[in-house]
Amino acid sequence: MKTVYINRMYYKLFFTTTITLTIIAFVVLPFSSYAQDDHRLLKKADQSYIKQDFNKAEEDYRKALELKKNQTTTYNLGNAIMEQNRPDEAINYYEEAAKKSEINNLNAKSLYNLGNAYYQKKDFEKSVNAFKQSLKLEPADMDTKKNLTLATRQLIKQQQQQQQQQQNQDKKQDQKDDQQQPNQDPQSGKPQDQKQDQQPQSGEAQPKPEGMTKEEAEQLLQYTEREDQRVQQKLTNKSKKNNPPKKDW
Repeated sequence: MKTVYINRMYYKLFFTTTITLTIIAFVVLPFSSYAQDDHRLLKKADQSYIKQDFNKAEEDYRKALELKKNQTTTYNLGNAIMEQNRPDEAINYYEEAAKKSEINNLNAKSLYNLGNAYYQKKDFEKSVNAFKQSLKLEPADMDTKKNLTLATRQLIKQQQQQQQQQQNQDKKQDQKDDQQQPNQDPQSGKPQDQKQDQQPQSGEAQPKPEGMTKEEAEQLLQYTEREDQRVQQKLTNKSKKNNPPKKDW
């Protein structure tokens, strides 16, 4: 009985940000499960892959898939695409290969490479999840454990950076609010009875001391309100004094 050997490519990450590709094993399948065209295309694809002609390997793997759906071919097509630095597309094939496989451990390897593809995209959360799923299927795999550790560290670092960026944005927004706070008219919407020289002109901003905090800005606003009320009361009293009530005859 003749057999066909299909290269199973296996991405290894280890403790580096560089993803490399190595061959770890060969998969032996009965020749009778493939038509002659499948066999010819897969053999050409494997040879092209070994020669690092990944574009040609991708082309032949695709043709083979059109003739017959096969999880191993799907997996190897994902590897050929991944070697061309197209992780977004490779992810689709790794996910498909991981769903159901007629070959032992191909699910775990597909999930492993899926984790590497997400890692290359810097989607560390999905990378961690893929490595976890792979580790459930092959708990003793040291490479998966190492990659899971690395992806987890990168995820934590990424989350810390995002948190710091959010804090910086919040701080800038608070500073912007503090700068705008003294400019608010405490009597907004009400008639102004103050003299022109006692009130900032329209469009002019009240001066703000350097380094004013939010609490200081609120205190300044309260002081402005009290002064406004005091001036209005003073003007009212002056008006009453200059215009005494008339006596009824």
